[in-house]
Amino acid sequence: MRVSLKRCMWVCGLVLGFQAAVSAQESGAEVFGAVALRVNGEPVYLVEYANAYRQGMKNRFYHGSVPEGELKSFNQQVLDTQVNLVLAEQEALSRGLAFDAAWVEKNVAELDAANQSSEQWAVLRERWLPRVRLSYERQSLLARLETYVRDSVRATDAEVLAYYQQKPESFTQPPRQRVSLLLMKVDPSAGAEGWRRVGEAAAQLRKRLDGAENFSDLAEEFSDDPSAANGGDMGYLHQGMLGTDAQLVLDALAIGDISEPVMLLDGVALFHLTDRIPANLQAFTVVRERAKGLYLRERGELEWQALLFKLRQGADIEIDEALLATVIHK
Repeated sequence: MRVSLKRCMWVCGLVLGFQAAVSAQESGAEVFGAVALRVNGEPVYLVEYANAYRQGMKNRFYHGSVPEGELKSFNQQVLDTQVNLVLAEQEALSRGLAFDAAWVEKNVAELDAANQSSEQWAVLRERWLPRVRLSYERQSLLARLETYVRDSVRATDAEVLAYYQQKPESFTQPPRQRVSLLLMKVDPSAGAEGWRRVGEAAAQLRKRLDGAENFSDLAEEFSDDPSAANGGDMGYLHQGMLGTDAQLVLDALAIGDISEPVMLLDGVALFHLTDRIPANLQAFTVVRERAKGLYLRERGELEWQALLFKLRQGADIEIDEALLATVIHK
């Protein structure tokens, strides 16, 4: 089972969440019992919410704080995530799904072992472990419900064909060019004189090619590119794979043409265009399975998001705005 939450960040988040909850209640009241919100009557505690908030900042923002312009959307994202975890838990249980007990216990044990040397953990352990276990259980149930919903999607042949016809760009091979390269590298410390000498040498090779000498023979002898072992042949390349400057040169060549010397970042090059294949829409019979996979993935995402929306629409959500305000950054 895979979840997006990294255990190392979860460990750090536990301490941060506890500290945030403590600082949020100056009266010294019972922080573990403080409820930040309820979803259909089920509580999400302040320490859980504060932990998720701090984790989100660490995961999303480089400096660990929320930029002013993104504060509102980030706060909403954290709140939505906590609500969705509880809703998914409730929906999964109503469908008879169970959390992965082995996965939960494994993560709880690893977390406990990782904090054995912490004095603060020794004080908090007995109160934190139930919260930790509950959080992992919810993550497991959410993952199982999502998998169940996505895997329940089916596709008829007609639906897959219609998807293929509606999105031809997804099944079109981009244009390709078969290119041979002769690259004479220039040492970065060579200076202008070094570039001039290599440029002149490339120009002499270009003249030899005009004299009907073979490009692959010269590339094998003079090119500093790994393709020299194949006579400069780089195979079929999609447009842009060689960079903007090289692509502009290739676009101007006809099949069989050899370019004039081209200055690149690492040296001077000659290009030989040996073939060009235009964009090609692959036949449905060839890409049927890939089209089906893409269709099912998109339908699965739609079904999952629709379920979350439906659950949210019918949910009774109570939020303690004042308590949340003690955690969020303003």
